[in-house]
Amino acid sequence: MTMKYRYLFICFLTLLINLSSCKRSNLEMTSLEGTPQLEDSNYGYDPERMVQIDFEQIKERGYFTAIVDNSSTGMFLYRGEPMGYEYELLSLFANSIDLEIRFDITPSIEEGFRKLNAGQGDVLAYNLSITKERQRFLEFTSPHNFVRQVLVQRKPDDWRNMKLHEIEKTLLRNPIKLIGKEVYVRKGSAYTTRLKHLAEEIGGDILIVEEFDELETEALIELVADGKIDFTVADEDVALVNARYYPILDVKTAISFPQQIAWGVRKNTPQLLD
Repeated sequence: MTMKYRYLFICFLTLLINLSSCKRSNLEMTSLEGTPQLEDSNYGYDPERMVQIDFEQIKERGYFTAIVDNSSTGMFLYRGEPMGYEYELLSLFANSIDLEIRFDITPSIEEGFRKLNAGQGDVLAYNLSITKERQRFLEFTSPHNFVRQVLVQRKPDDWRNMKLHEIEKTLLRNPIKLIGKEVYVRKGSAYTTRLKHLAEEIGGDILIVEEFDELETEALIELVADGKIDFTVADEDVALVNARYYPILDVKTAISFPQQIAWGVRKNTPQLLD
């Protein structure tokens, strides 16, 4: 599947879940390098050092910066043109408030939190699950999606020549079977928290691996498709898009109830949040 058709499928999927497609606006790419990593405990949150930039200051400045990741649901380039669901929503928002929008592509969630609170971005526009832990460190917008977390696993190599029940026998459907298994997840993601809770629920250890700080969820999904790792976890909408791109993937095993997906802003920006 080409990137163009991959994007068209994303649009179709968003229609199915009652999401909007939007206009484009002018784009300026920014890249900030050499910034320190955050502590896992609090996403680098420090109320005393947080910048004081709310909507009035943003309007005076003339632009706002959105922190995004490079993914089929976030933002990507196709033949030099920016695309992606989060990109379209952000562009619509920029048009509605008559401001220029700039994008800072940041793979690491923890680095995204740090940039937000340091004032290097104004909106953290990842596919963020709303969690109580994260609500300590930022304010969430109204949710624009509701998705489950699902296990991403690989079908057998010769799955096309197998019957459905034969394929099913090779796949992990009961989360209890994750006991003792390695599951690779994006560092700083809500997937780690969910897997820890799941381990408590099923009464056994799940080996959670967070080695890849700079890899987005879709990069981990590709590693599963290539057979380099056995399992990862993704939000269902992201998983479904990638399962169309990599037919060898199975994404039918849910490990959570539906969760709210939203953007994040600093806790001291009530005007921007409104």
